[in-house]
Amino acid sequence: TGLQMVCCILLQMFLSKLPSILREIDVAACPKTKEYARQCAGLCWRMRISEPSVFIQFEFRQGTTFNSDVLRKFTKTGGNLEFLVWPALYLHENGPLLAKGVAQPQLAP
Repeated sequence: TGLQMVCCILLQMFLSKLPSILREIDVAACPKTKEYARQCAGLCWRMRISEPSVFIQFEFRQGTTFNSDVLRKFTKTGGNLEFLVWPALYLHENGPLLAKGVAQPQLAP
C-alpha cells in the first residue's frame, strides 16, 4: 500500500542518517529493531499528514531557564537546560500540549 511504501522510504532515510557505526549493524538480524523502526516511521508519517499536523518542538536553547510546563527532567535537577532528550508534542502548532518533552537540566554550579 501507499503507507507501506512511505514507511519503507522513511526507514531508509532514517537509517542513512545514523552514525556509520550504527549503519554497520545488520538490521535484518534484529527483527524487533527493524519492526520498531518501521512502526516509528509509520507513526511519524501519520502525524505529519493529519490535519492539522502534529507539531514537534525540537527548538530549545541550551542555557535557558528549564520550563517544567513543557519539559520533564531526565536524570538531573537544575534550573537551566543542558540538552534535549525527547521533543515536546503539540496537537498542532500553537495548540495544546499532547506530551511533555524530556530534557537534561544543567547542574547548579
